[in-house]
Amino acid sequence: MSFHTRRAVKSTRKLRVCYWCGVRIEVGEPAVRLTGVGPDGWYDEHLHPECDRACDEYVRRPEFGPGDEVPSQEHPRGVCWPLRFPAGQGPPELVGEEP
Repeated sequence: MSFHTRRAVKSTRKLRVCYWCGVRIEVGEPAVRLTGVGPDGWYDEHLHPECDRACDEYVRRPEFGPGDEVPSQEHPRGVCWPLRFPAGQGPPELVGEEP
C-alpha cells in the first residue's frame, strides 16, 4: 500500500530543513509538506515552495524512471538540474573543475 499527499503550509510553526536544498525553513515561512507511505515506509518532508516546484519538474522529466529516487538536500534552492549531465558537463559551478 502506498499513498502521497501534498499540502501548502502558509506559515510554519517549527524550524524545518528543506528536503530539496537542505536550507532551513524558518518559523513563519511558507512551505510545502509532503507525507505518505512509499516502498521504504512512512515519510514526512518539508520543502520551500520554489523547491517543491523544482522537485515536481524533476520527477516529471521523461528520463526519470519508476525506480529512481529524488536525492535529498543536493540541489540549489529552487533550481532543477538535469537528472544526468552529458559527459564533461555538470552544474554550472562544477563545469571545468578538475577533481
